[in-house]
Amino acid sequence: MKTKETLITSFEDLLNRFGKNKHTWSMIHCAVNSKTLWKKYKHHYIVLGHKWKSDIKVTIIIHYTKVKTCTGKVSMEHYTESDFRRDIDKGLVVLEDERYPKTAREFEVAYRRFEEKKCKKNYSITENNCEHLTTYILTGEAFSSQVTKMSFPERLFSSFCDCSVDRCGKENSSFSSCGKGNKSRKYIEELDISGRPERNVHVAAIT
Repeated sequence: MKTKETLITSFEDLLNRFGKNKHTWSMIHCAVNSKTLWKKYKHHYIVLGHKWKSDIKVTIIIHYTKVKTCTGKVSMEHYTESDFRRDIDKGLVVLEDERYPKTAREFEVAYRRFEEKKCKKNYSITENNCEHLTTYILTGEAFSSQVTKMSFPERLFSSFCDCSVDRCGKENSSFSSCGKGNKSRKYIEELDISGRPERNVHVAAIT
């Protein structure tokens, strides 16, 4: 089955996909238009809809984010209504695929895949980017349609970008990973917060 993309035109449209409540698994695959100095791309992330706090208008996402070494770091991060509205203005889509989790058991397996990758920094534009991470968590298979569509020169230049990142600690902002990190935002692994529902006994509805 081909992955279905749905353009999100309002925050309310996205919010309706967050699931029924905090006890029900909800993993929503999102992608937002972004760009580097040389190429437009889509930054992929997973929204944990069951973690939505309506009183403070914040939830949690899973994605690769930039760190000081300019490599991608697999993280959970707070995401606010304002963050989502910004993404909607840029061009936000929700992706659906029959291979994505449907039962509580399948969601638990997917979340364990995230735990396996959590805090790892082996980001690569062509081999291990934000889309690879998202599809691996949701299906167990890492794939990136963006890389598949790259021309040979684009792949070659992307490989050069990967090699130009100093993984020993120097910052090279020309070759940032998917999305810019927000230094003022507290990352979830530092807060020791679980991304699981409070009681994961229901089947999530994410369509």
